Amino acid sequence: MSYIYKTTNTFTLLSVTNNITAHAGGGQALATQLTTEFSLVTNVANTNDSVKLFTPIPGLRVTVLTYDLTTFNDIRVYAPSGVYLDNVLNGYATLYFGVGVDFTASDATHWFASYG
Repeated sequence: MSYIYKTTNTFTLLSVTNNITAHAGGGQALATQLTTEFSLVTNVANTNDSVKLFTPIPGLRVTVLTYDLTTFNDIRVYAPSGVYLDNVLNGYATLYFGVGVDFTASDATHWFASYG
């Protein structure tokens, strides 16, 4: 996966995906794969529906926000298979409606969540 950064004056623009649908029923294996540095999840049918981070790249930070104005449901953000999230192998973070969380890769096998 490669990332293209576009700098305009003093701003660096990030890759963005809007209107993501979380995988109904949740779980890591079938979770909707995220592909950009900012992901806005707007379709969440049930609490704990899921999305999945990509393979960590050391120093990369990605943001995931859930904002479904119809259901107000929470989601789970999973690490990819074989990767740690907050030192839990194949772990997940729960994102509450309207909350954005930053995930930072410390190396090729670890994501860390930063709330607030």
